[in-house]
Amino acid sequence: MPVLLLAGCQSPAPRSTDRALPAAPFGEAIRAEYDALGKRGGRMYVIDTARSQLLIYAYRGGTAARLGHNHVLRAAQIEGYVHVPATAPADARFDLRVPLAQLVIDEPQLRAATGDAFAGERTASDIAGTRHNMLGPDGLDAARFPDVRVRSTQVSGDWPALVADVEITLHGVARMLTVPLRVHRDGADMNISGSLVLRQSEFGAQPYSTLLGLLAVQDPVTIRFELLASEQH
Repeated sequence: MPVLLLAGCQSPAPRSTDRALPAAPFGEAIRAEYDALGKRGGRMYVIDTARSQLLIYAYRGGTAARLGHNHVLRAAQIEGYVHVPATAPADARFDLRVPLAQLVIDEPQLRAATGDAFAGERTASDIAGTRHNMLGPDGLDAARFPDVRVRSTQVSGDWPALVADVEITLHGVARMLTVPLRVHRDGADMNISGSLVLRQSEFGAQPYSTLLGLLAVQDPVTIRFELLASEQH
């Protein structure tokens, strides 16, 4: 699900529907929608940021790629709601938001845990440069487009192996993507995990490139997530 894009030089891999969108409010209006759904039956959940993880992997490219760096980004803030009807999961619905300003770039422990070509610490100035290249006006332009939105349009399959058709909005453009999900329910908690690939060029953002393409970031980025949602009454 959604889920979120974005690496110091990367982007998303969607399908169709490309349209420029203004940023709509996310917060009280969405919460009110889900409160209303909950009153009609079923269960309403809220994403618990502290117990959730969303990681983005961006890959070095260019003719001198070996001189560049791969990047691991972590979403420090994830907002979202899930509604599950009392019957089959087919009518389930979810909305997520990931603020780009809250992305944490190249934490040493995440680079070490990923290992191999992602291992090795980076300096504070390197990380600041990656953030500028990724979120600045020549990248995802986070000042104008401050977040990534994910909204389900249809859920198929059955517990625990579900398939969600989602609309992802990034850089002012919405795209449709189908994402397989593993969803486990344990009392008042719901665990949602999966992965997807996005291409930033599909959202009108160009992957970072310098020195006539000598150093660059590849267009695809991988997003892996494990979201923990708690039931609200």
